[in-house]
Amino acid sequence: YGRTPIEILQRAGLLDNESGLLIAHGTGIVDRDLPVLAAASGPVAVATAPRGYLKFAWGPTPVRALREIGVPVGLATDGAASNNSLDVWESMALTSLVQKSTEGDPRWLTSRQALHHATLQSARAVGLGERIGCLAPGRRADIVLVDLSGP
Repeated sequence: YGRTPIEILQRAGLLDNESGLLIAHGTGIVDRDLPVLAAASGPVAVATAPRGYLKFAWGPTPVRALREIGVPVGLATDGAASNNSLDVWESMALTSLVQKSTEGDPRWLTSRQALHHATLQSARAVGLGERIGCLAPGRRADIVLVDLSGP
């Protein structure tokens, strides 16, 4: 009825909920939604899962625009039924490649930035940004070692 999904969430008061709101996918977020999200009084975040978007030919999540207004964008794998994979490494690579193509900027969303979305931004997206998401004193962490010397 002439409203975007974000405008409907705002009208329903869900963007001002102190418990927070995690928007799955965020593929329908358009430019006119950005001021609405920026003005939200409750914590709002988005989880992007690019392999599913590619499989179903959906538009991409506007990661750069969301970052510019301070909305955390976490990285997800979605479900195996929607993308045939739960590989977070692949999700990081696809996020980087899709965003480069979408923005027309080969320097945007580097591998380091994609890792940041998979770690700290994802922690912030689920309200745990002060407890997990990076290696720092007092934070909980699971550590993965990756051998970069071979394939």
